[in-house]
Amino acid sequence: MKNLTKFLQNENAAYHMWDRGSTLIVAVSGGRDSMCLLDLLIRLQNKEDLTLIVAHVNYGLRGSDSDDDEALVRAAAMRHSLRCEVLTVDPSRDSSTPQNEALWRSIRYDFFESMARNHSAHAIAVGHHAHDQAETLLLHLLRGTGLKGLAGMQSRSMRGNVSLIRPLLHSSRDDIDEHCKKFSLRYRDDSSNTDTTLLRNKIRHELLPNLAESYNPNIIATLAQTATNLFHDESQSLPPHFWHTTYTEEMTPQSISFSRETFLQYDFFMQNILIRHFASLLRSEAYSPNSSLGSECIKAIVSTKSKVREKSLSGLILTCNGDIVELTLP
Repeated sequence: MKNLTKFLQNENAAYHMWDRGSTLIVAVSGGRDSMCLLDLLIRLQNKEDLTLIVAHVNYGLRGSDSDDDEALVRAAAMRHSLRCEVLTVDPSRDSSTPQNEALWRSIRYDFFESMARNHSAHAIAVGHHAHDQAETLLLHLLRGTGLKGLAGMQSRSMRGNVSLIRPLLHSSRDDIDEHCKKFSLRYRDDSSNTDTTLLRNKIRHELLPNLAESYNPNIIATLAQTATNLFHDESQSLPPHFWHTTYTEEMTPQSISFSRETFLQYDFFMQNILIRHFASLLRSEAYSPNSSLGSECIKAIVSTKSKVREKSLSGLILTCNGDIVELTLP
């Protein structure tokens, strides 16, 4: 059995996810993965002199089950004398439907980021693991994406001006299961995770098992390593920095501007990479631009119909004014 506590220490040494004495916001849903992560960070708390603050979102979409998730998380935090903050979401809003995963993600990460700023935290810790990485790669591939989307998640990335860390990203679901069994950790199973009308769940319960059985028994490790390789390929492919980024008072990227003439010196492939890079900087690493964003932006930039042009594209506003091109949020 892998010693996950020691493993996390080694991962931190490799990816510098936190410093000694850091404050970490720990995102805890009450499920197996996040309860395992919380337990591991608690085991490291004294040795690393960490301040841990638990964050939980109660969407209220599963009635009493949602309340039971919250109760479990609060009890775990209280047992270890940890501060716990909960965001309660009104489930009656029209946009809160079982299909709206993007909305849920936006709500919880905005909450985590707000907590990180309020507590001057070093990072937000989430419980993604190697199976999640494999699912994310396939999800992006099926929806259409570029290198950045295929590169999936990283052990340490940025959301605005806050670090987002994934200490378990190179651990398997089996590793997490074994740790939970060894230390008799309590966690909640979310029944919505078995709903195969959601594409991610369909990938998890149908596509990945089929790939493992019929094509590659090590498909999880293979896809996770592929995502890592693609991340390094994509990060090394960017040209010398020629763009300017402006920030909000909270130091969140607000706009990116660059020279149209310089941009057009690059070939279509590199232009696509640049547009996706800019979009991800503005919309955070959780954002996966659709496959047509690059070509739509390039078409607007190349166009010479008028001196000043503004176009809304995939949640971004592109403005061309002479030689200056600017990308901003709506």
